Amino acid sequence: MKVSVIIPTYNCERFLQESIGSLLKQTFTDFEIIVVDNKSTDNTVKKIKDFMTQDSKISLIELEKNYKQGIARNIGVEKAQGEYIMFVDGDDKVSPDFIEKMYNKISTDNADITICRWAPFDNRTGKINYKHGFANFHRLPEKYKTESFTWRDIKDEVYSQSNVPWDKIYKKSFLLEKDIKFPGGMFFEDNVFSFDALMKATKITIVDECLIYYRVNRKQAVTARCDETFFDYIKTFTKIKENLEKQNLYEEMKYNFINYKVRSLFWWWKKINFKYKKKFFEIIKKDFLNMYNNELLTIPDKRGIWTKTFFLINRVLDNNFFEYLLYLYWDRIYRVEIGIDYRTVVILSNFQFWYNNYDDKRVFFD
Repeated sequence: MKVSVIIPTYNCERFLQESIGSLLKQTFTDFEIIVVDNKSTDNTVKKIKDFMTQDSKISLIELEKNYKQGIARNIGVEKAQGEYIMFVDGDDKVSPDFIEKMYNKISTDNADITICRWAPFDNRTGKINYKHGFANFHRLPEKYKTESFTWRDIKDEVYSQSNVPWDKIYKKSFLLEKDIKFPGGMFFEDNVFSFDALMKATKITIVDECLIYYRVNRKQAVTARCDETFFDYIKTFTKIKENLEKQNLYEEMKYNFINYKVRSLFWWWKKINFKYKKKFFEIIKKDFLNMYNNELLTIPDKRGIWTKTFFLINRVLDNNFFEYLLYLYWDRIYRVEIGIDYRTVVILSNFQFWYNNYDDKRVFFD
């Protein structure tokens, strides 16, 4: 068996015809489909069993309770017979040559990971947005579209790359030998797995084509809920940091990690429903205070951390939730920055390019 495709499912009966159906139309034939169901309460399991009568490639693992996607995927990897592993979500779909092109690339290059482009398709209209840039290959040197690379070759762009597992194919022996697993009991576990794999791979290659399509505008999706599930995003950064520390890479990646963490948390904070914003703000504030006291104050050379990152950290630490909201409205006209140490106030027009107009250390540090 060359490839195992693992699909975690939970209440996605409406989408299985497109998802599993697209896999059964593959030009590549030497693969299996392992569906791991997280105790669905609709007709998902029945639909899968109907597919099983049509094609012997499909097998089903029924879990006794909902362990979330991460554990389901780990179980799928344990049961996989293929030399290579791929992940597809139960509500997404793939192009007919998805497996063939990904397998041919990773096996020819003898890579640990191969990554392709992906595009979102609208759940309501069915339209595919091919202009979407989530793969972010445009941020890599052009040569890496044809040449292999490692994380060190793209050190400053590691965290700008796709953090999902389903636009990639992995050598199974690589995942097992490097002990790369999804964390359990949390949402947004994709980020932890994907960045751990990128940091441990000795050879990464790219298929510069859009081969998989991610469903958007689906209310039941985790990223569309905008509720307390977003609180788990803090946990993902704890796990990513732990993985870096296990490899003795945290000091080397500290600046990149902190910049990524701070800006990502604010992206999710803006997205979350207003009724959860205050609680999420307090969670972020507690985390930033710990990071400030235990890390930022001890960094001798802070130039690797972006001015914008310091700005966001200071804004949170200096204000309560309602003051913070007031500043957000004010920022439409002006930016107001208050330093933690000197309590220096800087008011700058939002219509000026101000990033290089003052000294980070003067405003933020001794």
